[in-house]
Amino acid sequence: MLLSNRNILANSLFKIMYTRITLERIRQVRETFQLAENTGDVELASTIFAHDIIAVSPDKKIIKSKQAGIKYLRARFTTYDIQINYESQSIKINGDFVYEWATYHQETIHKQTREKQLENGRVFWLYHKKEEKWLQQYVVWSKTEAQQLPFNRANNG
Repeated sequence: MLLSNRNILANSLFKIMYTRITLERIRQVRETFQLAENTGDVELASTIFAHDIIAVSPDKKIIKSKQAGIKYLRARFTTYDIQINYESQSIKINGDFVYEWATYHQETIHKQTREKQLENGRVFWLYHKKEEKWLQQYVVWSKTEAQQLPFNRANNG
């Protein structure tokens, strides 16, 4: 009986540690992506994409590979300065998969026209652990509201 209780305790401790480590790694992936968007760093963003990532962008473009994701971000970062903040709302761990629901608040500034747009929305990430590394496997963004601000000297960045 004592050995059985020790095994149960050891198993419980392992699950707790695995959960904490996984949550920390997922936080790091989310923050890496946020930093990449805020600095326009396509190469940094690509380090967390699975090679077969599928993403649905807020403008409803469907991205079906790491290379397509890189191309999409490069075009966005060339056109816009982006400041985004993700706030995790819920995370579910299921073995080598993690499901995360978050909200985002974003300001984009068109680099040529200097027009600003504020956007709030939700995002769903499915992460997959491959070779001990957590990667974004599936991503869906959904705008909840967007507001284009008129250009003037008071808000031109």
